[in-house]
Amino acid sequence: MAKAATTKPDLNDVIKDVRAPKPQSKLDCLLRLLLQHDGACLDEMMEATGWQPHTVRASMTALRGRGYDIDKRMGGNVTVWFIDAGEAQ
Repeated sequence: MAKAATTKPDLNDVIKDVRAPKPQSKLDCLLRLLLQHDGACLDEMMEATGWQPHTVRASMTALRGRGYDIDKRMGGNVTVWFIDAGEAQ
């Protein structure tokens, strides 16, 4: 049975069978950006973490390795990455 959608999903409710990053870490910050309804572009993720582009991409690969399903879509000329909270439950 599907849960009713909330405006801001709780990280613990959305992702249950994966290894979560340490709270308050940069990887946790990246994960929270990806869980936003609109996702996040590379520039947003770089600004939030202070990382270079290759580090952001490698960290998304690490999250995929932990079991997170990260998708991407084009928003004009910008690629946006996201975790679809509705499908993760």
